[in-house]
Amino acid sequence: MDKDDLKMFSANLKTLYGEIINKDLDHFDFFGLPKTATQKEIEEGYRGFLTEFHPDKGELIKDPDDKDKFDYILNRGRTAFNVISNYEKRAQYEKNGFREMSSDEEKEEESTNKSKNLYKKAKTLYHQQKFDIAITALKQSIELEEKADSFLLMGLCQANFVTMKKEAEQSLLKAAELESWNPEPYVALGMLFYSEKLFKRAEGYFRKVLEIEPGHELAGKKLNEIAGPDRKDILGDVQDKLKKAIPSIFSKKKK
Repeated sequence: MDKDDLKMFSANLKTLYGEIINKDLDHFDFFGLPKTATQKEIEEGYRGFLTEFHPDKGELIKDPDDKDKFDYILNRGRTAFNVISNYEKRAQYEKNGFREMSSDEEKEEESTNKSKNLYKKAKTLYHQQKFDIAITALKQSIELEEKADSFLLMGLCQANFVTMKKEAEQSLLKAAELESWNPEPYVALGMLFYSEKLFKRAEGYFRKVLEIEPGHELAGKKLNEIAGPDRKDILGDVQDKLKKAIPSIFSKKKK
């Protein structure tokens, strides 16, 4: 480039840099592309960008301030292309409102994904009845992210060991605390005490299940077993709640 070309290039450089900084252009705006741009359009946009801001041109710039601006724009262009030309990265970018995650958000996302993978691994191990290995994976998962599903599965695994019944209770109670609307932690607690023949405590949890989900089959069955033939005393309050919720069914006259 001769002096006039360099002068014009320097002016264009300053203009683009100002737009990037002041207008906070997203990756699509950077290349003048719509958010619906196809892969072909993105590649064409990037080729056009490199024609204007080819790295070789940077070597010709003498002004240090212009050189810094050039390097910033070139790196920004590379980053933008790397994101929107990759299907998974583009999907995440769009999900984040056309902004990239901060380093803290990236770490959080990484931890969440790792926690999910550990949970999936533990679930497979649980079905294989490898409860001790599953517990190890779940502890790592919970350290990264405390989720009700992880505590529930932890409790189910721990319940298989005589020496870990108390830990199982604590894990299941934590799952119930995190998702009080979910009957499953209460079912597991009921079954834990039922297996230990602590029927009164089991009864309380099965009652709780039926408060959340009146038609829960397992809870109803176990309460029936605990009560024996006189089930009415156990399920009387649940029956009353059902009558209040759907009075038309109970008020129908028998033909």
